[in-house]
Amino acid sequence: MANIDLANFLAPGQDVSHLRLQEALMRGLTGLLAEAPDIVRQNLRINSGYRSPERQAQLFDQALAKYGSEQAARKWVAPPGRSRHNFGMAVDLGYGQKGTPIYDEVRQWVHQNANRFGLHFPMAHEPWHVEPIGSRREIPGSAPVAVFAHNSQFPTSASGYAPESTPAPQENLSFFLRNAYLQKDLGSGAYLDPKKAEMALAELARLGPFG
Repeated sequence: MANIDLANFLAPGQDVSHLRLQEALMRGLTGLLAEAPDIVRQNLRINSGYRSPERQAQLFDQALAKYGSEQAARKWVAPPGRSRHNFGMAVDLGYGQKGTPIYDEVRQWVHQNANRFGLHFPMAHEPWHVEPIGSRREIPGSAPVAVFAHNSQFPTSASGYAPESTPAPQENLSFFLRNAYLQKDLGSGAYLDPKKAEMALAELARLGPFG
């Protein structure tokens, strides 16, 4: 089995901030790539992973300009704070050059094998958008703890995850997931306050079809 560093699969121009992902997603992608045939590892790329709410707002504004209405824009881009990318719970994949046999082969293998690694593609109109299985529902009776997996390239202090701008007084859950309650560095990730994690799962269950 190949040793996998997800940083090697980032699309050109993307930095390691895209790998601020929830542990189940990080683990699933790593496992999938470790067992993938060479053609998949040579062509699969992470086009987008974690996004700050500020970046999400930029993308949503671009979609508004392109599609002309909020309703049309929301079919393709979620508003800031409403995307699972803001929670580190989604990745957009690239399969190589679209329209080529390699693209089709890579995409087919990934879709056929994703479930083996706890991953799925929940939106038919976005076959590149992958999430951990179960992230779209709250599991009754669970004791959720949200984790950001990180490596030595990542800051381990709360200040290292400070938002680009000060959040509104009404704290939003994407801010909690990214910044607040990073109480201590435990090596494999920074853990959230359990109550905030429960709130986060409830919010994820409420988000509906947005990616």
